[in-house]
Amino acid sequence: MPSSHSIEELVARQGLFSEVRRRSRERPATGARAAEGPWITVSRQLGSWGLPLAARVAETLGWRAYDREILAAIAAETRSQEVVLERYDEHAVREFDEYLAPLIIPDDPGHARYLVELAAVIARIARQGRAVLVGRGAHLVLTPACGLRIRAVGAFDARVAEIARLEDVPPAEARRIVSENDQAQRAFIRQTFRQEIDDPSGYDLVLNVLDLGLDAALQSVLAAAKGKLGLQ
Repeated sequence: MPSSHSIEELVARQGLFSEVRRRSRERPATGARAAEGPWITVSRQLGSWGLPLAARVAETLGWRAYDREILAAIAAETRSQEVVLERYDEHAVREFDEYLAPLIIPDDPGHARYLVELAAVIARIARQGRAVLVGRGAHLVLTPACGLRIRAVGAFDARVAEIARLEDVPPAEARRIVSENDQAQRAFIRQTFRQEIDDPSGYDLVLNVLDLGLDAALQSVLAAAKGKLGLQ
């Protein structure tokens, strides 16, 4: 078992980290035709109404929203089942699990392969343009100047109440779900991109959708998209 290599070394060897760093620093020359976009990314805290916002934005603009579709595309590329890849989807993994899982689960491509395909799928969607991409660090993979990066947030207790309502679970269980999801997303972004998911400098617009309401949040996104991307 090649335990001498960490997950970071495996992924870096396949070019993901260097590509992410290059893209995050890249700024197209003035007047140059962008190879990407237009696109909008929606990073969201669980229970923050980020998913409904992404759906409303896509519907209003006549674009396509990509959420589970991203996972489905990775499954097709790796010839894996979506249920197998869910353990990697916006989750960090321990090095031991990275090596052990493919030995136990026949069609498990491994975390490093998942990340490489994730970056490739996100880039392909961005090149097609007119896309709203949900989560999975897409805002850190793509060229910032070619799209609009949104972060949907909300007070912890408000998000707990929303999950308790949606999942029909007691408040204590909803609190556990929200807390674990926040931790998983934070760890995924740190491990994969060496960034902090809550760093506001990684976004063009941070919205408390629960307080604003979907209509006001939608108008804010549309105004920002018009200003940055020149959308009508």
